[in-house]
Amino acid sequence: IANFTPTVENDPSLRDAPDRKLFPPFHLVVNIDTFSKPPATLTAADIEEELSVSHLVTKGRILWSSTVLGIKRATLSLELNASTSDEQLLAETKPDEWRKVVTLAAMKLVGGRRDWSVDSLSRVACLSVLSARAQVSIAPTSDSASVSVGSHLATCVNISENRDAVFSMYPSEPAVAAGAFEVVWDDEKWRNNYVQLLSHLRTSMLEGIVDAGQCGELVARLLLNLAWDLSVQCLDKFYSMITLEGFLNILIGPDRLAEAKTVLVDQSILNAQLCFTHFIPISYVPNEQDLAKLMSRGAAAICQRNQVGVDLMIPLLLADGVISVFLISVKNHRSQFDKNWPSSAGSRVSLRTVCPELSNVRRYFTLLM
Repeated sequence: IANFTPTVENDPSLRDAPDRKLFPPFHLVVNIDTFSKPPATLTAADIEEELSVSHLVTKGRILWSSTVLGIKRATLSLELNASTSDEQLLAETKPDEWRKVVTLAAMKLVGGRRDWSVDSLSRVACLSVLSARAQVSIAPTSDSASVSVGSHLATCVNISENRDAVFSMYPSEPAVAAGAFEVVWDDEKWRNNYVQLLSHLRTSMLEGIVDAGQCGELVARLLLNLAWDLSVQCLDKFYSMITLEGFLNILIGPDRLAEAKTVLVDQSILNAQLCFTHFIPISYVPNEQDLAKLMSRGAAAICQRNQVGVDLMIPLLLADGVISVFLISVKNHRSQFDKNWPSSAGSRVSLRTVCPELSNVRRYFTLLM
């Protein structure tokens, strides 16, 4: 954002003194989801429409929409007329234009490099690739926090009063999540790429660059992202809907899935569809429309701190169009001092305790990790 700061003589926050302590003010201008205009109430058909490339490109920072607009105005300059709106052009976004946006996001995510071979990426670039989808918590006092904001698409959400800590995160941006997938996924080298990324993550944890707290939840998010990647295996299907059964077949394997089927009250839940490519933290208890909005941008939720019974939520779309949820509780161990473990752990993982507004939904799925 430029040209919003007043001249020095008209700026009330500046002091005409050599020991000036105040910075020029921040101007809060909304530039996220500027062109995205989903319906007030999302239906099943609306969710599928929102996951098309013409809608995905409008979500997140305005850079992705302006990139498509620039491509279209450059290639269709003779065919456009003065009445052609930006919304009309974005509604006609083609898959190859979306791919160019994803390529741009991947380049910016790794620091502006055209060659994003994981073997040659810096540690901050590797952490940024993981953070864009799994929300790795980079220590605010480390240099990596400011570098991730300045060169790797992270968003600064706060600066400490003494200016020695930069708090950053990655908001929900479908193009950035797809860019992170593009950096990592290779039909032949994806295992090596993940090993390289996780090696940098481990080193960063040991050195205090990454917050090692709640480590089990981070591992769960990384495993879920990997399972999604193995389920789709290409950019063209990255925002496709797949069945819960197909996803679980990758996540827990055919044998464990067969065991799960024996205890399911209603096996039709396995036909539910899901689409999640990245996680974002939420600070509220979601209702049906909140879950629909998350699903419409391919996002899953990291539950608010001290949420009872569950850590992660993945929206589900049932065959009858009802919005449900995949509840995940992260335990990170096989046994407990409680003799009733693991039954006792799952006793509070229910919609009644987690999402009271969804308590009328009879079909949902829970998993302990």
